[in-house]
Amino acid sequence: PDAGGWTDPFSVPSGWRTGGTPAPLVFPLRVSGADPVTYGAPASATVTADRVTVELDGTVGHFHRSGDWLGRDGDTWHVQDHDPVEASLSGAGRGGADTLAAPMPGTVTVVKVAVGDEVEAGQSLLVVEAMKMEHV
Repeated sequence: PDAGGWTDPFSVPSGWRTGGTPAPLVFPLRVSGADPVTYGAPASATVTADRVTVELDGTVGHFHRSGDWLGRDGDTWHVQDHDPVEASLSGAGRGGADTLAAPMPGTVTVVKVAVGDEVEAGQSLLVVEAMKMEHV
């Protein structure tokens, strides 16, 4: 909500955190017939009902939007949010991730796996204590 130039930081999905650095924007991407990749770079996006503007690595791109479809220069793309729970339940989970990112600053209190352990999608790996709660 905009009130005379002031924006409530909690209403903007930007990765902004109280007392911490912003969470990095990471984009898991998949092109039909290819392995998924994750791209993380300084980025920002503005989404309206009919337009998406993305700035990535200093380059700005403008796309027309209709529901889950984006279009530009005669090309179109069907865009969907990646739901890791849905992917793990459907067997479409992807491997290869070598980092974990917490949604807020916290302290790792329990590590439930050891180096070299084989883990499965959805398996609890550690416990993080943040804001007087334990997050598994």
